[in-house]
Amino acid sequence: MNKPPSISIVIIGYNTCQQLRELLISINNLNIKPNNLEVVYIDDGSSDNSYNMFSSFEVRYKKTGKRLPKNLGRV
Repeated sequence: MNKPPSISIVIIGYNTCQQLRELLISINNLNIKPNNLEVVYIDDGSSDNSYNMFSSFEVRYKKTGKRLPKNLGRV
């Protein structure tokens, strides 16, 4: 039986490709066991390749992404 991660980092982004990359590098540097953390990214309809960068970025932890078809705002 797999135990779910105990920490979830949820990132909401809109046209923040460079900042997202820097954040993911920082997350990779955390000293947490890989099965204890997950990274969830919600892309709010970015036009700057943010979602593709997240999808292809090698993260040490479980990661999940969702891309909204258009910018809907934080609400």
